[in-house]
Amino acid sequence: MKRFVPPIFIRLLLLPLCLGFSALCCVQAQTSLINILQKGELKVGVLNDRHHYHTTADGPQGFDYLYARGYADYLEVALTVVPFYGEQDLLNALTRQTIDIAAPHFSGPSDNPLLSNGPELFTSSLVYLSANATDTPCEALPVEQRLVLPALLNAANAQTKVTWKTATTPDSMSLLEQLSHQQNGCTLLPEVWLPLIGNRFSQFRTESVTDSRLVKQWLTRASDVALLASLFEYTHLSRTNGSLAILRDQLMSPMPPLANQDARAFMLAFEQHYPHIKRQLERLQSNQDILFIAAIDYLQGNWQTNQPDNTFATPLPGERLGQISGAIDLIDARLPARIGAPDRRWFTLAAYAIGIEHIEDARQLTQAAGGNPDLWIDVKQQLPKLSTQYAATPNGFADGQRAVRFVALVRFYAETLALLLKGT
Repeated sequence: MKRFVPPIFIRLLLLPLCLGFSALCCVQAQTSLINILQKGELKVGVLNDRHHYHTTADGPQGFDYLYARGYADYLEVALTVVPFYGEQDLLNALTRQTIDIAAPHFSGPSDNPLLSNGPELFTSSLVYLSANATDTPCEALPVEQRLVLPALLNAANAQTKVTWKTATTPDSMSLLEQLSHQQNGCTLLPEVWLPLIGNRFSQFRTESVTDSRLVKQWLTRASDVALLASLFEYTHLSRTNGSLAILRDQLMSPMPPLANQDARAFMLAFEQHYPHIKRQLERLQSNQDILFIAAIDYLQGNWQTNQPDNTFATPLPGERLGQISGAIDLIDARLPARIGAPDRRWFTLAAYAIGIEHIEDARQLTQAAGGNPDLWIDVKQQLPKLSTQYAATPNGFADGQRAVRFVALVRFYAETLALLLKGT
């Protein structure tokens, strides 16, 4: 068998590590990294939620996934992402050596002598968000009205010097929804998460938590000195070439909001843009109603007057519509044959929004709740649970409420388009 030889950049990295160690210690310090390179696989444990890692219709997303993918490419190995739903389970897996690296929410100095902090990836302050109608500061509210996500409880208690009550939901958006319905109470979130939430909760008062600081760091086992050193080296290179800043900016980039139902705006866009895409729609070889494909194209912002069709950023209409049609046809082919119309169309649209695996999760939740997993009216009641009860599903977190809303909006604009074409 051919002897494994680490890449030259890894050998240069390992050399100074061994200068101050005995031969035995040097071998132990290198073992984990060498094993990763020999196997050709890096296992990174990540937290499955809205902000760190989740799968979508476009594939895996989240800062930790994207950074792990870059690090695996740097090592020239394959990446295996291992999702977890709780930070303690994640850390236990690292100490048991079932993963190579752990990516917690945020971390301070590790109080576990078996673990070591990796390089600082970014920092964030904490921000109070208050839904109460009065001017009462968050710290002055009764403890029952100060709700915090389970993952942020320790940081909240340590950095605000007041006691917090653990929220029943693990999802930031769901917690804000709960507080907005109650119209009282407050929470706190990392500032870097706020752009992802966007303007959906603009009614909340925000206030920075004085002197708060959260540090984003990955963790390795303390004995894996070479692996930790390579992680520091990769992070240094990522800072130098700007890729780390780009990933952080993506973390702070809000998902494009779904527009509200606005028939008047749609009619104006119809007059300006539909004549230019009508011929391309008619040329599509698709099993789907072309009016629904046009409605999706509109919802994706491709009929905006400030986004001309012939740009490098936006594909030409024929290519763009073909991509939508092809994706819809692939999803439709994967749905169980027993699902009939019109439910099949709604399932297809929902899967286009968040991924067919998450629709299957919602169908399983529907069946467990005594509903019919083949009827959209039953399944759409379960979809919002994919952002709160996702630990019990095979495919984890998804923004199920967005899928429900996407289906309703596509249906509204497709039906409006049909009326416009009839001249009513």
